[in-house]
Amino acid sequence: MFQWAGHNQLCFPIDHVTLSKEEVRNIEEKRTLLREKMREGYVNAHKVLSQYEHSYNEFVENDRPQTFMSFLENAENSYLLLANHVSVATHSVNLWKWYVEQYGAEMRKAQFAELFEGLTMLYGVETAPAGAGGQEWSNV
Repeated sequence: MFQWAGHNQLCFPIDHVTLSKEEVRNIEEKRTLLREKMREGYVNAHKVLSQYEHSYNEFVENDRPQTFMSFLENAENSYLLLANHVSVATHSVNLWKWYVEQYGAEMRKAQFAELFEGLTMLYGVETAPAGAGGQEWSNV
């Protein structure tokens, strides 16, 4: 799914010639934001896991429990961040798999729009309101 979202041709309707310039711009903007959100979620989750591993190794291998205790003091926030990332990623992968199995990796506008809107909603991609210079993609 991450390779699909990162690929300009796959993460775009195959019948793009039917899209207006505004629709193309909207997809490109939302695609950029979606990629940023995906990357941000992965990076943040990786940081938490790295901090855990480092603090645990300090405790076990170097007999320094302070770092691990500090990590555990923040464990609730770390757990919530990881749980959110895993939940969003899991739902996104399931949604993406369903659409790819039904329509293939290259999709027409209608199928692409359904999948793309689902992914952007799951990742919390914010866009400018329709009155602020553009048509909402869901109206396409």
